[in-house]
Amino acid sequence: MAEALPPDDAENWSDDEWIEWLEQTDDDGAPQPYVPTKARPQSVPGQMLGAAMMGLHEVFYGKREEKQVQIAPAPGPPEDEDVEIVLDPDDPANSEVRFKRP
Repeated sequence: MAEALPPDDAENWSDDEWIEWLEQTDDDGAPQPYVPTKARPQSVPGQMLGAAMMGLHEVFYGKREEKQVQIAPAPGPPEDEDVEIVLDPDDPANSEVRFKRP
């Protein structure tokens, strides 16, 4: 039977002895439930340090540009001929929608 602790030199045990020891040390296998902890309010020095770190990040790497992309499904051009849609696949900013006046 395997000892409570593995040997100092791993080569002293056979594969069967390792498997037996691992099976003995396994828990019941049931995952423990996650219990979230409450966030503690930061102290004033902690808030100042965090703000300073964010400022240094901006100095070294520049401001973060957040681009907003709006995607809407479109069934295709309307049936009437009053609208013309020109899509530019290389640069979508150059796409156009033209309304024809009667």
